[in-house]
Amino acid sequence: MPATPKPPPPGWRLFGRQLVPDPTVGGYLARRQEFRGSCHRRDCRRRYDIDFDGLIRHGYAGFPVRELQALLACRMPGGCSLQFHEKPVGLPLRAFYVHDGVTVLPHTDIAAKLTKPCKCGKTQWACEVLWPPEVLRWQSAAISAELKLRRALR
Repeated sequence: MPATPKPPPPGWRLFGRQLVPDPTVGGYLARRQEFRGSCHRRDCRRRYDIDFDGLIRHGYAGFPVRELQALLACRMPGGCSLQFHEKPVGLPLRAFYVHDGVTVLPHTDIAAKLTKPCKCGKTQWACEVLWPPEVLRWQSAAISAELKLRRALR
């Protein structure tokens, strides 16, 4: 009997079969991804650090961070100058070791990439991660159960 497919790591979701970062407040918190905003206008100098815990306590776990950015913009004539900076977060290859059927599709010279750092001096590189189709069935079943529950609560 095959093992039950595991869901993606916390803070990540599936788009088709591809693993992508969860763009919601809950996803940023689960990935521990830093996200800050700052304005360098002479008459503003506003700074903003998102309190992910506070937002989640108030029910905003599923709220998209991009929409939160739009809400934080001021109404300054000439437009808002608040710029957001986020530190990119990735997953090590060992994070996929416990997931059966996960396919990693990097460039053809993966062995060379694992032994040599890139020009920036780090060993970080991007690759495409495909989740097994069984998880998609699990995910669609979970989504349909959640929708059924929401309809029942109305």
